[in-house]
Amino acid sequence: LELDKLRGLKATLAEAEAIPASQQLPLPQGGNDGLATCARGNDADLDEDLDELVARHCADRDAARSLATALRKRATTSEHQRRRLVADLRLARNTIRRLELAGPPPAADRDARHALSLAQRLEQLVAVHRQLLRKYAALELNLAEATKKICLR
Repeated sequence: LELDKLRGLKATLAEAEAIPASQQLPLPQGGNDGLATCARGNDADLDEDLDELVARHCADRDAARSLATALRKRATTSEHQRRRLVADLRLARNTIRRLELAGPPPAADRDARHALSLAQRLEQLVAVHRQLLRKYAALELNLAEATKKICLR
């Protein structure tokens, strides 16, 4: 946008310099010599500004290309990781299906019964533990009420 503005100003300056001297308005303090000097000075400033904008544009373009390259690389890496994870998941799912269809091995049957027995015993112990916790909480409430009654007497 700034580059277009500078080019427009440069074109306007060139048009102004192309106007014949008979059509130009007289300038105070020095006539056309001051304007020509001023125009040449502005032209040099415009060239410097244009060069600066071009350099900034090139730097921004290079930075954008570097960022785009990094993003493409990250996307490629992420896609590769996703494909590996999907393949691992399929392999695990197929292994589980195969093991489920095969059933437990004969030696594992005894171990499975033992594990089931242990799991049932654990459930029983957890139930007893919960009962004891409820009983303890009720006793604490009764103790608090009894302490209040004693304090009131």
